[in-house]
Amino acid sequence: STKLCARYRPLTKSGSTDNERLAGGRRKAAIRLGSVPPRSPKKPEPPFATTEEMVAITNVERQTLRHWIRRGLLPPAKIVSDGNGVKSRWPRVALEQARFIKEMRAQLYSLDEIKPMVLERWGPHPPSGKAKAPDDED
Repeated sequence: STKLCARYRPLTKSGSTDNERLAGGRRKAAIRLGSVPPRSPKKPEPPFATTEEMVAITNVERQTLRHWIRRGLLPPAKIVSDGNGVKSRWPRVALEQARFIKEMRAQLYSLDEIKPMVLERWGPHPPSGKAKAPDDED
């Protein structure tokens, strides 16, 4: 028996219309012939986080992030200019570290107690060109 969809087109046993089934088959044939690029699954995440993302995700203030950099708990952000102003780009690992630090602070560990934990888990931060923490330039 044939079911009817909202537009009164007959549905196949799989639940799709004949037109949808044929269009999918044509796309597959076009992909095989190389005339249509295959669909990309998902856009990859950038390898950095902005200061706004760091603040929003970790729920800490900018000055707290700068303080953690000075204490050696976080790697410094790279300062870049994209033609629309100066931006801070934090390595993605800094996001994980900031979450970890926040979690340890919630368990009442001091920053002095947290620093060896961070170094043990992620190792020392690579040296950066700038020794100072990024300012509010975002």
